[in-house]
Amino acid sequence: MWDKDHKILLFDGVCNLCNSTVNFVINRDRKKQIRYAAIQSPAGKKLLMKYNISPNYLSSLIFIDQEKVFLNSSGALRLCLYLKPLWPLMYVFIIVPPMLRNAGNRCAPCLLVRARVLHSTTRRRSCRSRRRFPGWRGVRR
Repeated sequence: MWDKDHKILLFDGVCNLCNSTVNFVINRDRKKQIRYAAIQSPAGKKLLMKYNISPNYLSSLIFIDQEKVFLNSSGALRLCLYLKPLWPLMYVFIIVPPMLRNAGNRCAPCLLVRARVLHSTTRRRSCRSRRRFPGWRGVRR
């Protein structure tokens, strides 16, 4: 399973954009301290229940660090702290109020583009798995 020291990235396992983000993180997580779970996987569903997050939450990646949940830009910035080489410098933007940082997530045209183009037309048939992705550090049930 997982312990509270693990950093966990939950993502939509059938969204290509989310999978590309996971690939980006895997390539920059040199200490291999981040674990991954698709929201649709059994482990992902357990984590959603544990942290009272709706099972239908697909608007953003979810980052869990030290038993705390970070959503939207807060999650992305927190995730940057664990990436190499210069990504931790991005955390300086945490001083920007979340209302401004998350504006792109709430902007009607952005939501329309994301919902129609990025999410629905770039869907995979199935979630990623250990078998198809060697070196995969997924969360186990």
